[in-house]
Amino acid sequence: MNAEITAIAEGIEATIRNSPIHFARNLIVFSDNKTAVNIFDGRIPLTSQAQALKILQLQKDWLSRRRLPHVAQGTVVGEWVPGHSNNLGNDEADRLAKHGSEIPSALVHGYTYATIKQSWR
Repeated sequence: MNAEITAIAEGIEATIRNSPIHFARNLIVFSDNKTAVNIFDGRIPLTSQAQALKILQLQKDWLSRRRLPHVAQGTVVGEWVPGHSNNLGNDEADRLAKHGSEIPSALVHGYTYATIKQSWR
């Protein structure tokens, strides 16, 4: 769950920073993780709190992004999709997540408190 929430935060941040979003009104994040989707409604999980708070801040940042004058302010929302249900986007996300899990941990930056605590158990 920590990795998925981190990926969502980094994806939103990259979209705001790097994408031509001047025409975009809404940003919809699809996830098969209900805990991650609940963050968009302000429900913060016990784990991944820092990343969840970052997502909430990025929702606010979306409102102040550069956009064309006729483009409405819009919002960032999370939508739940069932996992392992032949959803092409979700299947691709799962494939990429599996590939990412094979990257040596020395190349991955940062650990959450919950992850460190769990590894000591």
